[in-house]
Amino acid sequence: AAAASRGGPASKFLQVDETVDVRMVGRDGAAVRVTTTANHAPAQLMGALRSLELQVQHACVSHVQGVTLQDVLVDMPASMQDADDLRSALLQALQEQQDSA
Repeated sequence: AAAASRGGPASKFLQVDETVDVRMVGRDGAAVRVTTTANHAPAQLMGALRSLELQVQHACVSHVQGVTLQDVLVDMPASMQDADDLRSALLQALQEQQDSA
């Protein structure tokens, strides 16, 4: 299965302890995991997913000691070829969410 699970600073949204991982689930699904200390992280992620018009099948949010862990299962849009495409689009959408806040 293809994976795009690079941690570390990939955009202004991501800090040293923040990551966005995307893994393909079958041919038309993707599992997204966002770990962050950003304020209002669930709202930012859901706004980013909405802006990309991604269909969310399942989501789980945990917040422990100042770190928010979000797992989301989405349908992979036909316009995106792989996990790297989705991760790039998601990072851009998250940055736009943060800039508009």
